[in-house]
Amino acid sequence: MDPFYQADSTGIIIYDPTGWMSVHIVAPHRRAWEVPASRVSTAAAAQDAQLKAVAFDSYYAYFGTWVLDEKTSVVTHHVDSSLIPAEGGLDYAQKVALESGRLVFTTRSVDQGQERVRRKIWQRTVPVDR
Repeated sequence: MDPFYQADSTGIIIYDPTGWMSVHIVAPHRRAWEVPASRVSTAAAAQDAQLKAVAFDSYYAYFGTWVLDEKTSVVTHHVDSSLIPAEGGLDYAQKVALESGRLVFTTRSVDQGQERVRRKIWQRTVPVDR
């Protein structure tokens, strides 16, 4: 299990042919509360601090540009801006493959001397007629 996402998370990843991309990942069973009148912090909004923290921890998004190295099957996302401000300017390289019609990203890392393999699996959705 990837520690950054909950089991059964859903989302959307969009690749634009001009080189832009966007990703949104949402945890299941997010707690809802009333839509705030303002997104600017106020004394009244301070009452919602815990709800905001839970919302932040159950949603992830960033956008930027992307490049695919076909020889190595690595897609790199160049983050322009993110829900986590410190990610702006970072590059995320992931091995990419098509498996049974799904887009699969694989990353490998070493954590406390143990190799970790993380996979994100994306299923193409049916286009929506609007």
